[in-house]
Amino acid sequence: GDIEKCKPHFRSYALACGFNKFDECLMIGDDLELDVKTPLSFGMDAIWYNKEKKESTYKNVDSLHKLKNML
Repeated sequence: GDIEKCKPHFRSYALACGFNKFDECLMIGDDLELDVKTPLSFGMDAIWYNKEKKESTYKNVDSLHKLKNML
């Protein structure tokens, strides 16, 4: 159903990757759980938009300018 197309369902991440493998994809988002931890558990790379500049061991940025430099 449509609920499976929503995060945190596995299918939603698979749909976002399209025909690419998980290890070929990068998730960028502001939700640490849904946009970083969950994709990492599936083998995707992930960058957290950490606008509040919290301490983190995950790859993170607090501005689009910094994100552009990471890519």
